[in-house]
Amino acid sequence: MIRELVALPFCRLAARLWEQLNALVTDWTQVVDAHGSVGRVPLLLDQVEREEAPETWDELWDRLCLFHATKLNELSEHNDLTGNYCSYRQRVLVVDANTLLHCQRFDKIPWSRVCGKGPATLVIPHVVVEEIDTKSYSEGSEKIKKRARGVYELLGDVLKGLSTDGRFELHDGTEVQVLRDELGHRRLPNNDDEVVARAAHLQQAIAPRQITVITRDNGMRGKAMTWCLPWDFPPDKYLIPEDGFGTKHREANLASISVDVPEDGDDTYSAVGP
Repeated sequence: MIRELVALPFCRLAARLWEQLNALVTDWTQVVDAHGSVGRVPLLLDQVEREEAPETWDELWDRLCLFHATKLNELSEHNDLTGNYCSYRQRVLVVDANTLLHCQRFDKIPWSRVCGKGPATLVIPHVVVEEIDTKSYSEGSEKIKKRARGVYELLGDVLKGLSTDGRFELHDGTEVQVLRDELGHRRLPNNDDEVVARAAHLQQAIAPRQITVITRDNGMRGKAMTWCLPWDFPPDKYLIPEDGFGTKHREANLASISVDVPEDGDDTYSAVGP
């Protein structure tokens, strides 16, 4: 029930209000107005069209002004959300800490070529930045702590570039962005869960552009697939050889759980016991 009330004698402000509301509302019979009522606005619109009572305008104005402000605020929040990602390329690669620590330095990997084809945006979630920072000084392998410090130095360059120039690009043209937590955001207890949840959130915000989770961690892959997010990883040549990852090590791992089963042709179940 969308009425063309702009043509009725009324102030320009009301006309502009109505024009904006018509763009936001598709079914006036389902509008919950500023007083929490459903159905009152369509009744008032009918009365206004018939010019039955001048005071009807006052009530309609009261019910719709607050509703209008609320709808515009929701629209503004949505635009803020999608506007933050307007520079993202058609392909968006969300990377985890495992990748940053077990591949060669991320600023030397041609992400736009090795993980799909075409220009891409490499996204580093806020929680990953903090995880790398934590690993740089926490108890554990000295090797990993040293790598984490190196990665954090590179992340510092990215953050500096983003703060001064608003963008940061690698040598192959891949854009790098840090997916910062929104004010008041509450993280999930597990970092892997948080990374995948942020990737899923980002996928909703930038669709139809495609998110790909970049990880070699089996747990992270499984979580990405649970959220229907594709995953990928750079070729083995970008892995740090001493870490025991890659196709050769995968085949060795699979060999450790493989046995030769005789081809006797009898696979029927037989109970074992007295």
